[in-house]
Amino acid sequence: MKSAYAILLAALLSITGSACGDGVHSASNLGDPIVTLNAEVEGQLPENISAAHLRASILWETLPDTLLECMHKAQNADEVFACTNTNEFRPAQSTRSVAIEPTFPASFEVPMYTLPGPEVLSGDPAALLGYGILVVYEDGNENNELDLVSFPEKVSADTILASGIPTGVEKAIYVVYREGALSPLWKMFSIFGCGEPDQGFSVVDLVADANGVSCLVHPAQEAKISVLFEDSEGMRQLICEPYLDNDNYPPTDDPLPTDQEIYCHYSDSLEYLKDLESYCRVSQVYELAGCDNNFGCEVPDWDLRASPPDWWPCTGESDNGYTIEDAAAELTTNADELFSISFISGEKTFPMNEIEIWVFTAPNEALVFTHPKVIRLVDNDNDSLFSAGDKLELFEAPDTDKFNETHATTQFKLNLEHSINLSIIENLAELVWTP
Repeated sequence: MKSAYAILLAALLSITGSACGDGVHSASNLGDPIVTLNAEVEGQLPENISAAHLRASILWETLPDTLLECMHKAQNADEVFACTNTNEFRPAQSTRSVAIEPTFPASFEVPMYTLPGPEVLSGDPAALLGYGILVVYEDGNENNELDLVSFPEKVSADTILASGIPTGVEKAIYVVYREGALSPLWKMFSIFGCGEPDQGFSVVDLVADANGVSCLVHPAQEAKISVLFEDSEGMRQLICEPYLDNDNYPPTDDPLPTDQEIYCHYSDSLEYLKDLESYCRVSQVYELAGCDNNFGCEVPDWDLRASPPDWWPCTGESDNGYTIEDAAAELTTNADELFSISFISGEKTFPMNEIEIWVFTAPNEALVFTHPKVIRLVDNDNDSLFSAGDKLELFEAPDTDKFNETHATTQFKLNLEHSINLSIIENLAELVWTP
């Protein structure tokens, strides 16, 4: 849910530290749990999985200081989305796991004996916040622990089978821990209408439908966390620790592999998998204009767009079935028709409540377009879905004046995004605005 979850849902976010352990502040005896979470697992157990080895655990994510700085400055939903423009959840720490019964739907309890560790609590000391997801996994090595996997390991002892953020389902459930004043990081939730969480543990329930996103914040002991079995690569990748050793500055000599596909994002960015045999799918990204941190900078730390390396393959053209066109109408003061996106070819179809258009007006600023307020579907096959042969027409919101003659020759980057499962449908080519 990026407007349906973009957040964290980035979604929702890149991790900058890693530590696998019990999430403890001290090595005291377990004693009584601080809180007990109530959960239920739904769906069908995948084939070749031993139900006798099912266990549950909480995965906590670590958020970087650069994200906190960005959130301090963010004043509206678009700016929050720009701060969190990534859709990876990478664990930094797991809690003690518990066995669950192999009957479905299976209700089970997850006792929390310790507070989340300092590695996964972000913010100022007086305003800490952390969040995680409940997962169910197969304990392949039967050690009663969820063993996270680091790149470039080839195999994983354990396999994550279900989580509170399933793909293809219009909901996401997070376990949140708050300590002290409300952290600016809570903006990732409050833009969806989430009320302020209590001190300690809470459960956040986000649900998207045709009317938008609704949010409920529950005291942890009163919530029911639902996790859904899903046989998908995205689910399995939740076990992967963050990979930090990645330099986005393009080298002089050609580094591109000859045995796999290279993905261009606009004319100034590309990526490919670093190791096809690794269990964790880690991408190498190169950017002609980039920043030393993951969350952008007002002025790029390097800019090679005027003179890219000789080996650079990206031209800025979208070649995966979508094209962009400027609208012919003259810009006035507001509610202007801006541009259209045509779905030329492809087998996939998308309900309109699952479509978002992100327009990046600066490295760290974005506008998010959604249906029906500012996106109109030209449904040429009358199936009420965005599919091959259809077009999306985008308009400026009637209460804003973001596009006018001052934007002449400005390059806008556009993403066609799936608002429910957080995936990028297409990184569209750069659009040069010509009013």
